[in-house]
Amino acid sequence: MNTLKYLNIEKNNFNLDFDLFSQVYNRVRKEIRKDLRVERRFRDLNSRLYLYELYFNVGKTFNIFSSRGKCLGLDIGCGKGHLTSILNELGIETIGIDLLEPEGNQDFPKDKAELKRLWQKLGSQFATKFLFASARHLPFCKGSFDFVIFNSSFEHICKREEEFSELLRKVGYILKPGAFIFIFLLPNKYSFLEWILKKPYLKSKYFPHKRAFSYKELRRIVEKADYKIVEAYLSHFFPYMVSNINPVYSVYNFITPGLLRLENILFKTKIRKYFTYYTLVLKGS
Repeated sequence: MNTLKYLNIEKNNFNLDFDLFSQVYNRVRKEIRKDLRVERRFRDLNSRLYLYELYFNVGKTFNIFSSRGKCLGLDIGCGKGHLTSILNELGIETIGIDLLEPEGNQDFPKDKAELKRLWQKLGSQFATKFLFASARHLPFCKGSFDFVIFNSSFEHICKREEEFSELLRKVGYILKPGAFIFIFLLPNKYSFLEWILKKPYLKSKYFPHKRAFSYKELRRIVEKADYKIVEAYLSHFFPYMVSNINPVYSVYNFITPGLLRLENILFKTKIRKYFTYYTLVLKGS
């Protein structure tokens, strides 16, 4: 059984320089901001906590694949396309796929035409390919990819455990032998944030997760799909998005380093059960 670790960006041995990553992140963020315009629809990219989380996740991917020469990844549920674009800009070729989210997700482009325009813009700026495709019906040949990423998307695709296991098996078909699956920002069903978002007065304002998980459930899903968990992390007791109001998230971003140090302390207590997200690295068993 893999022990859950705290996702601590201050203690890592990444080959990816944080300043370089930040520069790429901000270039991609700037292009998305110019295109979407409406503040709430790129608010996740304004968060310093999200920047750190994404650095950790991209750093994991970068450590494995940056020295392997030519490789190809798939970002399933790529949304606005920021992670796909960042990986391509860092030299890791990645294709992004998505369908439009159900009505009610305020952080997503409003229609297929708007999303297509954004993808075309990012594609020309960062040499990135995007496709409208379903995770349940992947339009790729057997053994096409070296890795697959679900970034805040895995929980929106299915509802039942058996369906998630079947999804992983389908993904396994398009992966090469020895390939990896990275699942980022996977909601913990016991987290304080999940409890808050279930409140009726917030459901109409924020896009709820279709499913949240316990670590025990995740292990069952992974094992039934004939995968093993190579690494597992918990992150964020504090939410990375707190407000659409500029002064509020500016203050929140300013205190982020202090929040991360506090989280590191809280993780060593029983409060770790209520942290918000899992990060999983999977490999075929």
